[in-house]
Amino acid sequence: ISAKINDEKVQIIKQVCEKIGLEYRFVGGRFGEVKQDQLFRLISEADIVFSLGRGVIEAMLCEKAVIVFDSNGGDGMVTPENFDEIRKHNFSGRKFNKDFSVEDLIGEIKKYDPQNIKQLYKNVYDLYSAEIVIPHLINIYNNVIDEGVIDSKKNYKKVLEGFYNSLQETKNYTTILT
Repeated sequence: ISAKINDEKVQIIKQVCEKIGLEYRFVGGRFGEVKQDQLFRLISEADIVFSLGRGVIEAMLCEKAVIVFDSNGGDGMVTPENFDEIRKHNFSGRKFNKDFSVEDLIGEIKKYDPQNIKQLYKNVYDLYSAEIVIPHLINIYNNVIDEGVIDSKKNYKKVLEGFYNSLQETKNYTTILT
């Protein structure tokens, strides 16, 4: 899943998959934009997902193994042991910033352990689920309101729509899993 991956990295992933007999599919960016409801289905069809940032989180919420890898390099297979360190860098590939070769990525795939998937799902769910995020967002918005910076002459329709949409999107991330 990538909107930014370059041809060099695409070729590395293709070579890795062909070398060890894995099927692959690229989505996002030049490979075709994917709507949120379609993304869940596509991720569910995969065993391992290569992505960055939000794609990593979404894949782990779908209980998939994830390799952080894109145009700028990556951090490799997310494991319970490296989860916190990679998360500090927003699953962006900037923690270890490795420029993986074909052999390096094969080594990352060999780290696949189905036992890790449940723990990673729990980690991500505990941090990013609607149950956790929505109350936090509401608290932030309440604090802003309490500071009294609201101008009664201003139209806040766009602000309220943005607030509603952010809550709705957060809710969708959780409810799509049930």
